[in-house]
Formats: sequence, C-alpha cells, structure tokens
Amino acid sequence: NMLTCLLSGQNQVDYDTNINSVLLVHRQNQADNGGTGGSGTIRFDVSTDGGATFQLNKLLTPGILNGTATPVTGGRYPQITIWNPSGNTDAANAYAVSTGVTLNTVNDGQWGIIQASSAKFDGSNNVDAYFDIYGDNTTFHSYGMHTDVNGNMWALASRLSTTTDNADSVDYSSFSVLKGIFNTGTNSVDWSVAYSLPWDVFVYTDPDNGTTAQAVSWNIAFSPDGQTGYAVINGTQSTTVPRPAPHPNVYKTTDGGSSWAPLPIHDFSADQWVVDNIPGANDTGLPRPYFSDMDMTVDANGKLHMITEVITQSLGNSSDSANYVFVDLATQFIVHAATTDGVTWDLETLSNV
Repeated sequence: NMLTCLLSGQNQVDYDTNINSVLLVHRQNQADNGGTGGSGTIRFDVSTDGGATFQLNKLLTPGILNGTATPVTGGRYPQITIWNPSGNTDAANAYAVSTGVTLNTVNDGQWGIIQASSAKFDGSNNVDAYFDIYGDNTTFHSYGMHTDVNGNMWALASRLSTTTDNADSVDYSSFSVLKGIFNTGTNSVDWSVAYSLPWDVFVYTDPDNGTTAQAVSWNIAFSPDGQTGYAVINGTQSTTVPRPAPHPNVYKTTDGGSSWAPLPIHDFSADQWVVDNIPGANDTGLPRPYFSDMDMTVDANGKLHMITEVITQSLGNSSDSANYVFVDLATQFIVHAATTDGVTWDLETLSNV
C-alpha cells in the first residue's frame, strides 16, 4: 500500500545477518487479499536468501482482518523488527515483530492506540494486541523500533494532547521509551514503558495562545553491544527562552536502557557549519538551524550519528513566525550530525537540495 512509508522515524525494513533474512512491513491492498480487511490490515514480506527472492503478504494483524480488534479499525505507519532466538541460524524459528499507530473509534481524533503484532516468517503463530500506555487513548507514533544484540526490542512513543487549546492540532506532549520482551509462552512480545522522558512541554506552534514549542521528529537507537543508547527528539521546549528553532534534544543511557539522562542543550548558532550555511535571523542576527526529519544509529564507540534534514528558521522576529521556516535552494541540507556528550557536535553536509 502506497501509504505505508511516510515518516522518517519508521523502520519498515529489517535484516538479520545470522539468518540472512530481510523483512518489509506494509499495509495491505484490500483487492490483493480477497477484498477483505481493508487497507489498515498489516502484512509483511520475507526473504530468507538475503533479498534475492521474497514471499509476500504474510499476515500480522488477524484481528483487524476479521474485524475483532475493536475499537481498532485499522493500522497506520507500521514498523518491523526481527526477533531471532539467541544462537539461532534457522529462519523458521525467527519472528517478525511490528508496532504502529492505529485508527480507532474511541474518540473524535481516532488516534491513540498502538498495535503490537508478531508472527513466524511463514505467517503462523500470528498474534495482534493493542495497548495505550498512557491509559487515556493518547498513545501515538512509536518510532525507531529495533532489536538489540541482547534480544530486547525498543521504540520511542509520543503522546497526543487532550487539551482544548490544541484540539485543532497534534500535540506531542511527552515521550516514553518502550521495551519489548519476547514471551516464549505466548509466542508474542510483551511491551512496557522502560522510561518516561521527564518533560511534557512538546507541542506544535499555536500563535493564538502564545505556545511556540514543538516536536518535529524522534527516534531511538543502541550501540552494537546494546549498552549505550540515545533517544532524540528534534524539537523545542516551551521552557527554553529565547526559543531556538527545533534542534536535537538528546537523552542517553549507558546501562542498556535501565536509566536515561538528558545531555546538555547545544546552541548551534556559533558552530562553524551553521555560520557558513544558515542565514542570520532578523531579531538576533544569529543563525537558527531548523532540524527536521532524521534517522539515527550508534557506533561501536558509543557515538550517536544522525542523518537529518536542516533548514532555516523563519528570519522574521514576530511571535507568530517563531517556528516557521525560511527555505530556498541554498538553505536546505541533508546533514550528518554526531555527538557523544551533547556539548561537542560534528556537522557535515551530505547533500544540499
């Protein structure tokens, strides 16, 4: 389904070298599956020969297919990861594991419940469950899902606002690190909140009430040994004055995800790459790089690497332009940004638009 792959934080593809297997998750085309289930049914394609050939349309969400996943009516923006038992080299023993936001009938917004599904590569043992980690139908996108070397699964989930002031826009008001543990008794994954990032100040711009913080994109990744991890939100916090353009807000763990601590907020305005490429804003004369979509990984030395879009915050100085952007062909870049401490960042241009 064309509307499967839209968001930079999704991981729609996974590969495991131990079983030379590739998975792609997607929403189904109803016409290709007997006219049943609608486009919100989630399926996956699997290759066990390194991508040379694929078997298509293995079912992940039988409840959506047959209409028993009430109140969920369909899945959106699915992610996938491979859970492979420790030491296993037989693809028949591995599982496809998916999460993603859903449409549902609980409230007018029809968002707020996460699907958690899994199946063996042949489509057997398929189980789908649905959860709202905040308990009030406000759980939203869970990005960056992957399996670490220890078999733990991770994702970073956001929360929708329930406040009247933001009824006409999406409000990412807090974030939670999700941890998945494979349950061999049920042949499915048990998801829980491993850590709640201790702020609730991420919202989209609302000029009417003066709120000018926002979240643009977010992701989570771990080092090859599964010990050092980063949870990153490209956005601004409403408690930061003056408010810069959206920038990386970084949390770090060095104990395999048991505890997380914020890294310092970095002022990018004086970095040489920014000075060379981003125009100065009218109100301060300082350049304000606007960090947007991104993906990320962590290397064997525990260093965070982001591939991120960087554009320019609005050059205006009025309150209602605080989080708008100024773009022309000279101010749009794909950038490699790297750090270990949040204080020193390495920035390099990969491409300009």
